[in-house]
Amino acid sequence: MFSVTETKIEKWKLKNNAGKIIEAMKNKDKSVRIAAIKAASEMKSEDILNTLIILLREDPDPEIRMNAAKALGVIGNPRCQNHLAFAGQNDSDEGVREKAQEALKELIAKKQKRE
Repeated sequence: MFSVTETKIEKWKLKNNAGKIIEAMKNKDKSVRIAAIKAASEMKSEDILNTLIILLREDPDPEIRMNAAKALGVIGNPRCQNHLAFAGQNDSDEGVREKAQEALKELIAKKQKRE
């Protein structure tokens, strides 16, 4: 089996291959997961959005949750607002709470620009 690399993730992002990016977000290698989350922040896909929300809410690793929060803020989909607000108030990790609050502010600012 071939290993997933950041180069492959970048190629999948450029090809808009959401399925491969989602698989990489679930990889056992943390650096691969983070690279995939960052790539996902530049893609428009409901499946990617759903996966990022699940990572934010359920992943045991705070660094993964922080990166998921940041990605959701970059994406700026209003559907993420409640999830970011919840994590910003209730996550067990202070760093995740801070990232979620920053991402929420970014999302709200984008929403106001559209109005």
